[in-house]
Amino acid sequence: MLHRWAQHRYQDKQTWRNRLDSLHANWAPLLAELTDTYLQWKALSSSHQDVISVDVDYSFTIPTIDIFTLNHEATIPHSADSISVVDSLLRAGYLSPTPITPTIVISLRTLEHYRLLHNRKFSLSIEAFAKVLCDSYSLPFCRRYRILLSDAFDVYLSLLRNVEKCVLAALGCDTPNWQVLNACPPCTYEVVDEPPLHFGRFYVLDGGNSAKRMASVGSRDIADTRHFVESDYLLPRDFIDTFTRDVHRQDAVTTAEADINDMTDNPPEPENPIAANCTKNWKATVGDEKKHMWGIFEEAGIFVAICRHGFLLWYADMV
Repeated sequence: MLHRWAQHRYQDKQTWRNRLDSLHANWAPLLAELTDTYLQWKALSSSHQDVISVDVDYSFTIPTIDIFTLNHEATIPHSADSISVVDSLLRAGYLSPTPITPTIVISLRTLEHYRLLHNRKFSLSIEAFAKVLCDSYSLPFCRRYRILLSDAFDVYLSLLRNVEKCVLAALGCDTPNWQVLNACPPCTYEVVDEPPLHFGRFYVLDGGNSAKRMASVGSRDIADTRHFVESDYLLPRDFIDTFTRDVHRQDAVTTAEADINDMTDNPPEPENPIAANCTKNWKATVGDEKKHMWGIFEEAGIFVAICRHGFLLWYADMV
């Protein structure tokens, strides 16, 4: 009997990249309207007003995950003229992992609670918080709950990015180079008749090569192909690629000048062999024309500049 039914087992041939692309394509046309719905829910929840009641005939009950109430299901008000089911869910304070035929939803307060925890403890993973939810509901953990939480949290972050974009546009803070010019009030703002300082700004620049990402090899594809271009710190990759030829041209000129200097400089003086070995092995002392990164990396690291008050000014992604 087991051998008979094993032949009819369904095998999903969809790759992880196909799944993510389909999920993001289904959410994309709804995010703009869902952002307005989220703002309405936020205004009602902050003013402690009840959600407007609608036709009971269209209401439905759905399983829920809420770390604060631990309710197993909730009745969602729904009307015939609603944009979609996810819009009604969002008005009630819930978000589904998928916009098509949701079977379980997560409360917005739960997603916000995880966001705050993750901001203070970056090592708190999605899987760890999913296990906390399972323990709270006295359920055994399975991979399904982590996927549900991850998908819903990605959509929740997309809504927050849209809200932040609207707020910055309303305040006039979305102009080019606004972060560099106005990120730190003590450094950038001046009062009337303020005497000029000897040093206008103090900031530090440093890079880290631990955030490397290898380039795709052969027919292997990257699963998550999203590009977050809403950042007002990071320049788009397409814009950076326009300066590729300028960098190569500058490297060629620097190498030629270094060769000329090597021929015209005076003979080096005898050095201490111990110090010579130390400087030879110290990569930071190597000339810029000899510093190269392995070609197997698509991303070599990051480089940031921060003022003395702790505000981020520049963020460069070394690609």
